[in-house]
Amino acid sequence: MRRLSQGVGRRENPMSTQSYLRGGAGACRLFRGFWMLWLTLCFCWAAAAPQTTPHGPIKAECEDCHTPASWTVMKSPSQFDHSKTQFALLGQHAAVECRSCHPSLRFADTSMECRNCHSDVHRGELGAVCERCHSPATWLVPDMPQRHTQTRFPLVGAHLTVACEECHLNQQKHEYVHVPTECFGCHKQQYQATLAPAHAAAGFGTDCVSCHSINSQTWGGSFDHARTGFSLTGAHLSLPCNRCHVANRFGAIPAQCVSCHQGDFANSKNPPHASGGFPTDCVSCHTTLAWHPASFDHNRTAFPLTGSHAAVPCIECHKNGQYKGTPTQCVNCHQGDFNSTVNPPHVASAFPTNCVSCHTTLAWKPATFDHNNTPFPLTGGHTTVACAQCHANNVYVGLTTDCYTCHAATFRSATSPVPHTGFPTACASCHSTNPGWQPSTYSHSGATPRFPQDNRHMSAACAKCHQTATNYTQYCCQSSGCHNSCQGGG
Repeated sequence: MRRLSQGVGRRENPMSTQSYLRGGAGACRLFRGFWMLWLTLCFCWAAAAPQTTPHGPIKAECEDCHTPASWTVMKSPSQFDHSKTQFALLGQHAAVECRSCHPSLRFADTSMECRNCHSDVHRGELGAVCERCHSPATWLVPDMPQRHTQTRFPLVGAHLTVACEECHLNQQKHEYVHVPTECFGCHKQQYQATLAPAHAAAGFGTDCVSCHSINSQTWGGSFDHARTGFSLTGAHLSLPCNRCHVANRFGAIPAQCVSCHQGDFANSKNPPHASGGFPTDCVSCHTTLAWHPASFDHNRTAFPLTGSHAAVPCIECHKNGQYKGTPTQCVNCHQGDFNSTVNPPHVASAFPTNCVSCHTTLAWKPATFDHNNTPFPLTGGHTTVACAQCHANNVYVGLTTDCYTCHAATFRSATSPVPHTGFPTACASCHSTNPGWQPSTYSHSGATPRFPQDNRHMSAACAKCHQTATNYTQYCCQSSGCHNSCQGGG
């Protein structure tokens, strides 16, 4: 009882250890109660609130990529269709892990520009549109020659097979723009090292395309000599350059033949060009194919070759190698032919030495002498008369043109219409050159001015007044029965 009473009646010290422990245990129980209540409230709120995603606003279901086992265990294959986004996975992109492009779980914040994932080795020199040259399949550009045509320097000829770094020397420094397009920018070393011919020493221009073709696969063999004003033709095509361009002299080379062929000109013996006074313009006789055959165009001289002259050897006219100053008169070559001609005899007949007045260059015969060029043109019956009938004894010069000289016998023997005794010997006063002397047209007023035949006498027969048939110089008007007097001794 005592103990009880002691116990009941005794007061505890609130600061004692036992008192502190009994109070702490109660507080702990109280804290646990509040913690459990907070968790229960959180769980209930989480169950009631919608689930959020760390990927940001995307239109996809979780099960397209994730499995129920864990968020980190991904579904294979993934059912997420990337083509429904604005960036379809093509080429190498289809094999790349998601985190390579999406380092953050917020997929919607990923940029679609190439440079955000890929380092731009060109440092923006070529722009930000990588797909101008590259494709998702590879960084390599298989159609670079075609794409290069969009630049200032299309790739043709040997440039098609050249590695990029041969022209883009500073590729490691990303130099793809401002690369010079002039040939000399890349080929300065070749220009300076070339010795056949020596470009630098000869003062050649640095514009390579003036001599070389950009379509060629090699440097040589593509120079167009026609652009110089002197086209290479014939034998010139196979000559080495230094045959004409001695000592690497390429500027101001004369284009005249003799500048290279003076020796050939001076040494020519058949015919001798120098002593013959030939012009030094070789192309007037020769072509660039070869010196022989030569085809001199004689028509370019003052004496064109026609007819038989075209087949005559040069030496027949150009004696002793004389080609300059050769006379063009026929007799200079044909004096012998002229002197020996006997039908008709040219010398004895004093024919002119101008052969072309009768002959052509085709042949000596037939000769066609034009009598109309003489004082006695041939007309009528004269055109068919043999030359010898008028030109007796081969007399061709100094002949009279009087009719009676040739026709005296015909005059004396004429009886129709009357004997011509006493008639004037000027045949042309009554006759023309028509064959047969007919018709004749005697003019009474012209022949006998004393007695012009007027209208009253026109119808009278000649014998009415000229009663002496053998002499018409006698006439009598009284005997005619018309008048009472006679004239002319009648």
